[in-house]
Amino acid sequence: MSSMLDNVIAKIMDCLPLKDAVATSILSTGWRFNWTLLTQLILDADIIGSLPRHFNKSDAMYKNVVPLPDISSSEVDCSTMGKLQLQNVSFIFIKGLENEVCLIKYILACSPMLKSIEILLDTSIGSNVNEKYKLANKLLKLHRTSPKAEVDIF
Repeated sequence: MSSMLDNVIAKIMDCLPLKDAVATSILSTGWRFNWTLLTQLILDADIIGSLPRHFNKSDAMYKNVVPLPDISSSEVDCSTMGKLQLQNVSFIFIKGLENEVCLIKYILACSPMLKSIEILLDTSIGSNVNEKYKLANKLLKLHRTSPKAEVDIF
């Protein structure tokens, strides 16, 4: 398995649910970051809800866990994992929470091949024009590695 080409591994990873793709990282040290070869990512409320709200280095239980980037900082450190190969990302039922914005910031900063991020808002924020505007304003200020990356909010 370790002798497979990256593009073959990426195609396999794209067929797996996100949790299973990430779980392949325990197969061997050679597979540790293969989940970063994903070209598509669909994140729903269950996955987003499982992210810690306030995560910092002192909360990390395992070695080499990377803390979520600070929203106010313009820099995101991608060196611990490398650049992601994502091209399309879909967020489903986003509420505009800090951990959601941090994840979007990280994806924008570490995905040089990114073409689009689609964000389907939760009804609690989607029907509130003021909250929708605040979220859009936050997202517009985030650095993008890919010059083609578009963020669409629905």
